[in-house]
Amino acid sequence: MIRTFYVRDKQGEIARWEFFGGNFQGIAEKLDYILELGCNAIYLSPIFEANSNHRYDTSDYLALDPILGDEDDFKFLLDEAHKRGMHIILDGVFNHVGQYSRYFNKGGHFKEPGAYQGPSSKYYHWFDFTDFPDEYNSWWGVKDLPVINKSEASYRKFIYGDKDSVINHWNNFGVDGWRLDVADKLPDDFIAGIRDQMSKEQVLIGEVWEDASNKVAYDQRRQYLLGGGLQATMHNPLRNLILDFMLEEIDARVFTTVLMTLESNYPKNAFFGAFTNMGTHDTKRLFTEMGEDEEKLKRALELWLTMPGVPCVYYGDEMGMTGGKDPENRGYFPWDEPRGEIFNKFQRLLQSRPTWWQSADWFECHAIDSDTLIYAFHKDGQHEMMQFSRKTGLAIIKQQ
Repeated sequence: MIRTFYVRDKQGEIARWEFFGGNFQGIAEKLDYILELGCNAIYLSPIFEANSNHRYDTSDYLALDPILGDEDDFKFLLDEAHKRGMHIILDGVFNHVGQYSRYFNKGGHFKEPGAYQGPSSKYYHWFDFTDFPDEYNSWWGVKDLPVINKSEASYRKFIYGDKDSVINHWNNFGVDGWRLDVADKLPDDFIAGIRDQMSKEQVLIGEVWEDASNKVAYDQRRQYLLGGGLQATMHNPLRNLILDFMLEEIDARVFTTVLMTLESNYPKNAFFGAFTNMGTHDTKRLFTEMGEDEEKLKRALELWLTMPGVPCVYYGDEMGMTGGKDPENRGYFPWDEPRGEIFNKFQRLLQSRPTWWQSADWFECHAIDSDTLIYAFHKDGQHEMMQFSRKTGLAIIKQQ
C-alpha cells in the first residue's frame, strides 16, 4: 500500500504535512520493547521545533517540537532510558534550517527579525543571498532549507562555542551523543568544535555515504577519522556491499575484497564502531530491497548482524515493514500486528551478538566460492568463526 505523508500544491510545493502522532512519552513506554528486541540505544531523528513531520527544517534549535512533548517529558525519557542502561543519541542538523525558522523567518512569524528581514537581523550573515530576499543558497536547491554559512563565527558560537550553546544546552540534559546530518557539508574544524564540547562517554557519529577514510568533499580531503572529529560514521559502504551480494550483483570474492579494503582503510575503532544500517529514512526498507522474500530477508539479517560494526535497526524493520524511497519508507509502526518470524530472527541475532566484537583486535574474511564467505573475529584469545552462504544462510563453525 502506498501511503501519503504530505500533499503538494499545483506548483509542486508541500501544502500540508501529515503527522501520525508519537511523542517522548510514547517512546518511554516502549523502552522495554526495544530492550527486549536486543537494542540498548536509540538514535532519534530531529526532535527540535520544525514545520515538517521529518523536522530536518529546524525552526528553533533550543526548543523541542511541542508535538513531541516538553522538556520535562524529554528528561523523563532520558531518565527512563538510563535506568535501563540505554542511551539516547540526537540528530544534529547544523547545515541548514527551515525557511520559516526564527533564524531565516520568511513570513515574519517570529517577532525578532530573521535574515529574510534584511541586514538589521543578527542572523543575516548566517546565510548567502544571491538576490535578496528570495534567492539564496539552499540544500539541493530546496527553497524550504536555506543553508547556513558554517564559517560565520557567531553561528559557530551559537552551535558549540558559547557556554550556553546548542550542544551544551542538550548535553546538560544528559544526552549520550550526536549524529551529525550531512557531515560532508560541515567543515572539519566545525566538527572538531562540536567534539570538544563532548565528554568521553558521549559518541559523535557522522552521516557519510562513502568510505570515510579517504573521502573528498568540495575539493577537500576530509579528516573524519584522524582523531578529534567523528568517532564513527554511518557505514553505507557495508550496506551497499551486503545488498549487492544478496541480490547476486557481486560474488563472494568481490565482497571480500571490498570489505577487507575497508578494514585496512579504517582505524580499528572506527571500523568496529561503524554505525551500520540496512534501512533508514533515506533508503528503501530492507524487506522491500529483498523483494519481500522472507527467507532471503532472514539470510540478509544473518549476514548484516554478524558483520563488524554497531547495528542500528530502523524502526519497524523487525516487523517486516515494507516501503520504497522517501516518503514510502516512513510508515507508522504496526503495533497491532503480532510479532512474527522476522522479529524472532532479529531478536535472536541481536541478543546473541557478542559485545566484544565492537572492540575486536582484528577481523578477516575470505571467499570459499562465489556464494560463500568464511569470516572471523579475534580478541584476547577469543575467536568466533562463521560461514555464510547467500543460498543457505549462516553457520557458526568455531567458538572459543
